[in-house]
Amino acid sequence: MDSLKVTDLSFSYGNESKVIDNISFKIDVGSVVSILGPNGSGKTTLLKLILGLLEPQAGIIEVFQTKLTSLSLKERAKKLAYVPQKHKAVFAYKVIDIVAMGKLPYSGVFCTTSQKDYIEAAEMLDKMNLKHLSERPYNEISGGEQQLVMICRALLQRAEILILDEPVTGLDYGNQLMLLKKLKELSQTGITCIMTTHYPEHALWTSDHSIFLKKGKIVAGGKTDNIITGEMLYKLYNVNIKIIKTSINESNISTCVPVI
Repeated sequence: MDSLKVTDLSFSYGNESKVIDNISFKIDVGSVVSILGPNGSGKTTLLKLILGLLEPQAGIIEVFQTKLTSLSLKERAKKLAYVPQKHKAVFAYKVIDIVAMGKLPYSGVFCTTSQKDYIEAAEMLDKMNLKHLSERPYNEISGGEQQLVMICRALLQRAEILILDEPVTGLDYGNQLMLLKKLKELSQTGITCIMTTHYPEHALWTSDHSIFLKKGKIVAGGKTDNIITGEMLYKLYNVNIKIIKTSINESNISTCVPVI
């Protein structure tokens, strides 16, 4: 079953040339998918279209075989959770307040977060090794910590599709690996994870499938191991990169090494 299907999608800002140019793809339930491409290729715009934050000039987006346009905002929030590159709270919320907001799609009109919501938020922070941040003001923690908190909120939202825009931005190496491992674990529970990234090695380590965008068009799409090649990376980034394959503890692992 497809968790997401995009058909003949196009979008432009005003009278500018198309940022997304007639693209189509579908994503299986419980898969991790990376969207790669140079700056300005349309990655973030594509995510915003999938979330319904932008309206396409043409094309159809379906979430679990239902047109996105037919879903209410609350219904969308139960299907799709978003982790942006950067997020700044308008008010002086504590970290646990931000995470507990992930339960709002399940509340009635004009309802606020409940004590049960806060208990679940605390459990999620503990699970992500962020319990120590619980009472800290959200706007005073580091950018990397804010990114992890937003992922906690998205997980508490219990959406079936998790959409992340460059999720490792601002994270140290250890937290990058922790996050990538978490995405793989989530996919094994049936959650679909879609992320944009500038790191092809992260796609190789984590993603079942990858999509390459350039100037708003899909230049390649398919199984990650098949399409992330030195030739394709040169086509995207104009840089010579060698794909190194090795085996560790009977697991095959690939990574990227730039030829400098």
